[in-house]
Amino acid sequence: MLLLTACLAAPACRAEAASFDCAKAATTVENAICADPALSQADERMAQAYRKALDATLAPRALRSDQMRWLASREQAGTLDDLSGSYDRRIAELLAESEQWQSVRREIGEAEARRTCVAIPDAPDDPCTVDAYGDVAGSGDTLAFQLQSYTNPKYRSGGGVVVFRRHGTMLTPVIATAVDSVTFGSPVVVQSPAGKLLNVPGMMAGTGAFNAGSLYLMDGEKMSEIDIESWLIDLGKRLPKGWGAWKGIFPDYAKLTATTPLWKSGDGNCCATAGRATLRLGVKNGRLVILDLHIRNGKAAAQED
Repeated sequence: MLLLTACLAAPACRAEAASFDCAKAATTVENAICADPALSQADERMAQAYRKALDATLAPRALRSDQMRWLASREQAGTLDDLSGSYDRRIAELLAESEQWQSVRREIGEAEARRTCVAIPDAPDDPCTVDAYGDVAGSGDTLAFQLQSYTNPKYRSGGGVVVFRRHGTMLTPVIATAVDSVTFGSPVVVQSPAGKLLNVPGMMAGTGAFNAGSLYLMDGEKMSEIDIESWLIDLGKRLPKGWGAWKGIFPDYAKLTATTPLWKSGDGNCCATAGRATLRLGVKNGRLVILDLHIRNGKAAAQED
């Protein structure tokens, strides 16, 4: 950070444009961007490329996560050249991703969807096969889905899911994601207290069996992705110190309820003993939120089926 700090000390190093408010710059790197005209312009170009990719992608949550990781890595730049190179690479990645997603959005026929994997950007590298194709239950035949597996001779490396909207005899992808070590299930439309929801179930392999699915609020043909992760952070804050939900929680989205065993320090991963949490959930401002939390203490509650 020495060279970045040195630039900040020089009065001539000052710029006005950046994708964020320079008056609120909070880190050495952010101040360096605001202080250097070339970097400030690169930041603007990156922001434009990100907006273009966000408009193109059918997996916005994955793109937002990638962008957050890049922003964190940007803070590790030690020189202005490092920072400039990081921007150049990220802009190129975002523009390439935009082009890839535009090709994914093309209409295809049902026969093709049954036999050929939709090519999803950033999917696992192994060959893809179609595991299942069918109508999305509860959609009134307006939506269809394709489930994918990525495999090599040794193991299954990941899975993918595509949701299509029907237009006559043709299908247009509206949701598409592929992830390492994840198995997706058949999407389903459910009516909930928050309105009509599209549940795209997914599970990450491992002892935690974590929820890797996604959830969308449906309003006519519009589908808005719901944040189904941040409520877990809120749950952790509400539990007694040393307690936690160590494995995946799979809510009942039709009822907007969830239950989970609770572990405490010293418990084995197999065997929770602290108790059980029962939750009533809601959807507010695009997020799944906790409306009510009830905890029953003890090993018997934790280990009940």
